[in-house]
Amino acid sequence: MQSTSETDRSDDGAADTAPRPSYVRDAAPVRLPLIGLAALVATARVTVSGVLAVSLALFERLETWLVRHGVDRPRHVMAVIAAVGSLVLDQVAGSKDSKGASQ
Repeated sequence: MQSTSETDRSDDGAADTAPRPSYVRDAAPVRLPLIGLAALVATARVTVSGVLAVSLALFERLETWLVRHGVDRPRHVMAVIAAVGSLVLDQVAGSKDSKGASQ
């Protein structure tokens, strides 16, 4: 009986002679204590809530500004701004991806 494990064998059943990379080795998993996990979750929740509150305040001010300047449907204008911004960001990300692929 050989001492190689299932993970040391290739698809054809032959034993591998090369050492496995560090991310594949049988290392004990690092466990986060319960209090650390709770703190991480609480931090994420506070961050998301803060970002949401700031964005809602910003959108409210933008809507008020648009109404003061005579826009009949400020939410339509805001939707168009969001759509154009999304398209621009997609184009920027796409152009960066295509530059990396051409090299």
